[in-house]
Amino acid sequence: IHPAAPDLIYIRTDVGGAYRWDPDGRRWIQLMNGFGYEERNFFGVDGIAVDPNDDQVVYLAAGLNPDLAPHDVLKSADRGRTWTRTNLNKRFWANGNAGRAYGEPIAVAPGDSRLVLVGTRFDGIWRSTDGAATWTKAAGVPDDANGLGVRSIVFKDGTTAYAGAVGYGVYVTTDGGASWSLLPGSPAFPNRLQLSADGGALYVTHAGGIAKYANGSWTDVTPPASLHLNKKRDSFNYGAVATDPGDPDHVLAARLTDITIEDIFRSTDGGATWTNVNASYKVKYSSPWWPPGYFAGAVAALAMDPHSPGAVWMADWFGVYRTGDIAAATIQWETLTHGHEEVVVMDIETPPNGALLLGAYADNDGMRHDDLTRFPSQIFGNPRLHETTDIDYSEADPNRVVRVGGYHHGISGSGAYSTDGGRTWTEFADYPRNRRNLKYPNGKVAVSAVDPNLIVVLPIGSPPYRSTDSGATWTETSGAPIVFNSFWNWSRPLAADRMNGSTFYLYHSGNFYRSTDGGANWTVVNSGLPSAAKAYLWAVPGSEGELWLSLDGSGLFHSVDGGVTFSQIPKVEHALMVGLGKIGRAHV
Repeated sequence: IHPAAPDLIYIRTDVGGAYRWDPDGRRWIQLMNGFGYEERNFFGVDGIAVDPNDDQVVYLAAGLNPDLAPHDVLKSADRGRTWTRTNLNKRFWANGNAGRAYGEPIAVAPGDSRLVLVGTRFDGIWRSTDGAATWTKAAGVPDDANGLGVRSIVFKDGTTAYAGAVGYGVYVTTDGGASWSLLPGSPAFPNRLQLSADGGALYVTHAGGIAKYANGSWTDVTPPASLHLNKKRDSFNYGAVATDPGDPDHVLAARLTDITIEDIFRSTDGGATWTNVNASYKVKYSSPWWPPGYFAGAVAALAMDPHSPGAVWMADWFGVYRTGDIAAATIQWETLTHGHEEVVVMDIETPPNGALLLGAYADNDGMRHDDLTRFPSQIFGNPRLHETTDIDYSEADPNRVVRVGGYHHGISGSGAYSTDGGRTWTEFADYPRNRRNLKYPNGKVAVSAVDPNLIVVLPIGSPPYRSTDSGATWTETSGAPIVFNSFWNWSRPLAADRMNGSTFYLYHSGNFYRSTDGGANWTVVNSGLPSAAKAYLWAVPGSEGELWLSLDGSGLFHSVDGGVTFSQIPKVEHALMVGLGKIGRAHV
């Protein structure tokens, strides 16, 4: 929240970029649509900072995967409408989806817009004295090899600042960030730092509680376990912390145990005593599909609004919340999700009739969308697959829909079928099992064009399996390879012919497989295709044997004889995926 401009509020996400609040429309505005596919790594935002001296300027520490490029500190002089790179990318590493609740690792000095400090995950602290035009490395902060590094920086004044280095402790500078020294006695694993309104106290949330630094000494101000609401998870790992811009003794802090609901504590005496504000609360949801259990899950950040006393903003696993009165006996929270609701899409389908759109989503199962201007009313459910990894329908009856998935941290997959276009579901009676009788995890799915009971699945770590009774029993097929060995794979190499109910297709490592007996047996019909790690295969409705195959950097291919021959589409150098229009025209 900008300290001088009311309603100027920014949020960052792990894989979906950064947003600015639109108070008139009561929605979030995506700020990174100007970046193209080659700059997609920027959408993992590792840190965000406003310039307290100029309400037009905002910075992002951008980078999703430390093994990919680009990474950089991005600067905007128009509230995020446009961005310029500051060229810290050669030695700046970020990872917006790991340790995402730490923060913020970037800060601008009060009273001096030229002084900017950035903490990195592997390379200490970098400093600019010309508004991020050039950078120099600061002295005294260790380079880190564990991928967490310096995760939080706060300025006390124009020359004094504090930084939290995970695994080492809290560091201080008194020369504007040129050199740093470790504060003796500081917690070794700091998560977030926050100064009181008068600058007299530094609050540090860490792996073992909350520490307060004032008058040159440290005090443990961790709330007692007796105030925990979730006694099964009595961890003292604390993350989010906020101080009141108008009251130096007013503090908020939240536990970080990756549960719902997290405990959020409030103190009005500088941490001497606490109350749990989540002991009594109500939530007004703007997304009707959200289950009530989503509230305050893995709380990442808290902020007290300097322009509205008593108002607090909160960000967690799932979204953004706001209350107008944190001191109320029963806290009234509302969710603010319009414009930013971020789901990781594994697959979408648009059947020719029935559902307008069916979405398969990581973390949130999946949903039937009947109106593209409104949130769905509920997730699929029954079963609630933590991740729905793929979805398909039968061409002869598009209301017969099948989905598969599971949990990306687990080893057990599952699936379900629907007879009413995804409104209600029946869980498979079983799922393919390995030699230890454990269900294979997740996978891809294809449904026969004419027999909705005939289903072929491609689990992780397994060749395809088939069921002829809507998932009650499964038989391992013959002749096809293991395609997937990891969950986060964006290929979709399995498809059913959209006319012939007995024909299925599979691509893997340059080979094209076909089954003409309902998926029971597979034969290589083409071994001359490029080998690509990412492949999207689509069968054309209304045209037996017509296929489109995108092979990432190897281009786009078309077949009209069931994959026996493919022709490469000229001038398409890079095909990420293919979608088919109403009459089978391909869109790349």
